[in-house]
Amino acid sequence: APNLYVDTTFRNSADMRKMVELFGEDKVLFGNDRPFGTLSCSLKAAFEAFGKGTPLSEKVMFSNAAKLMKMI
Repeated sequence: APNLYVDTTFRNSADMRKMVELFGEDKVLFGNDRPFGTLSCSLKAAFEAFGKGTPLSEKVMFSNAAKLMKMI
């Protein structure tokens, strides 16, 4: 589905990797659990799943959402 996106909210690193496998790296957006969780926990799980400073983490953490909102 071209208009379907998923986010990483309330997901562990294994689930995040599975989301990329199932939906593709262009369809996964970083999500934060606040106020029910902390930003640091969400970031830790995302960096465990995608690495820090990798092309995949750049997509999930920023580029996918920016493209969706036509910022880039």
